[in-house]
Amino acid sequence: MFKLFYDTLPNEYAVIDLASEQTGLDIPALCFEENDKLNITEYTQICMLAVEAAIYQAIIDKGITPDVTAGLSLGEYGALIASGAMTMADAFAVVRKRGIYMQEAVPTGGAMTAVLGLDPQVIEDICKKTADETNSVVSVANYNCPGQIVITGEKAAVDAAAAACSETGAKRCVPLKVSGPFHSAMLKGAGEKLADALESVEIHDIKVPYITNVTVRWQQTIERLIADGADECVEIGPGRSLSGFMRKINRDVKVVNIDKLEDFEKYVNR
Repeated sequence: MFKLFYDTLPNEYAVIDLASEQTGLDIPALCFEENDKLNITEYTQICMLAVEAAIYQAIIDKGITPDVTAGLSLGEYGALIASGAMTMADAFAVVRKRGIYMQEAVPTGGAMTAVLGLDPQVIEDICKKTADETNSVVSVANYNCPGQIVITGEKAAVDAAAAACSETGAKRCVPLKVSGPFHSAMLKGAGEKLADALESVEIHDIKVPYITNVTVRWQQTIERLIADGADECVEIGPGRSLSGFMRKINRDVKVVNIDKLEDFEKYVNR
């Protein structure tokens, strides 16, 4: 899908080439050729960021700039680029390390599950009780939108907490196809290594307002954007998850998704 984007807009070669240069990886080959690496965290993360950054560059090349920026999880690095706080080169280098550290921290054994239709406080309480009773790791990872909370941790503990959520009234509990228990204490070591790596990264003055979030409080982030006056949000990169979340948070806000060339052309030529 992004291959057509890449082939049609030559200026984006520079972004993808920069990602390759900063990471020592062949990003075009990883993104455009059939391979089994894209489902591995250390490769998935840098490829997704490279694509996001290239699409963002294409948009600003058309003279369109954001009034405010935010990102979910890995997307925060794309938001940092857009805000001016971090250069593309530094973001690519950091995210390459981030992926490696996370892969090394928990190569297997973790899980994430989306809990639908249950009060967030109830889910938090169930996770805490399950963790205490099993002496294992399970906690809330993402507050995505009304009615959708993601839990994360050791697989057995996540499964037990999900079962308790279902018994307590959750509409559904859906295991997620992810390569690790992201946003869990199982990745504490990765976080410490990343903190060390960030010590050598220059953080620049922010040029575009940037809203960060903790424990991926995406619903609260969007509610803050709306309260500050945002009336249109543009989702950049693979997939349409954020657009779906927005429809559940506030249907009055216009959402544009750009993950392929026709989306881009429609947006910049409107």
